[in-house]
Amino acid sequence: MQNTKLIEVLKRAKGDRSDREYARESGVSQTLISRVLKGDYIPGASTIQKLTSKQARPQGGVTYEEMMDAAGHLNLSSLYNSPLNDGFPSSSESPEKQKQIEKARLIEQAFTGILLDKISDNHIIYSTQKDNRYYDLVVTINSDTIEELCYDYRIIQDERVQRSLFFTRVLGSLVVAPPSPSKKISIVTNDRGFFELMANYQGLLSFRGNLSALLINLENGDIEECVLSNYDETSK
Repeated sequence: MQNTKLIEVLKRAKGDRSDREYARESGVSQTLISRVLKGDYIPGASTIQKLTSKQARPQGGVTYEEMMDAAGHLNLSSLYNSPLNDGFPSSSESPEKQKQIEKARLIEQAFTGILLDKISDNHIIYSTQKDNRYYDLVVTINSDTIEELCYDYRIIQDERVQRSLFFTRVLGSLVVAPPSPSKKISIVTNDRGFFELMANYQGLLSFRGNLSALLINLENGDIEECVLSNYDETSK
């Protein structure tokens, strides 16, 4: 589900400039601008601040508040508190459930925007991979140690979810390849209970690759991280 409102606002802010010109003036990478215009992800607050800054010369009277609203950040708390279900719609599912899943996808887009914003803020050169069969987002970075960041999104809203069983299933689906010193897997969630449960397994997992748990606060974009395991070369 594309955020058409955000796409329209960004197009208006860009005006008749090319993506490259808008990127140069705003200080946001051309790749990020292109992905937002294609509906691939929702940018976080820091990127929106750059896109609407005086230096960026936003056209059409677009303001920071308007773009934040279009991105859903000004009402993410209501989206966050709505019933969500992890999964994919089918023809047999009710319109209400399909609507819930669409909301979950918007949150996934927000996750992507916040994570890429964090990488950009650290002045890390990166590129993203599309259509990865195992992860929701794969980012390739220039680093002396980690070269590939793999993110798996796990949205939980239903308090009836058995988090320990859910975590076991998540691990089984993610750890599908031998660990690599240049690869880091992060399980991303919006649920503090699930995050704290994962934190309890710190250093206790049989997996000996780079693995962490991330908790994203959708209301302010803050990220908490707990490192669950680090690469161990003896695991080869």
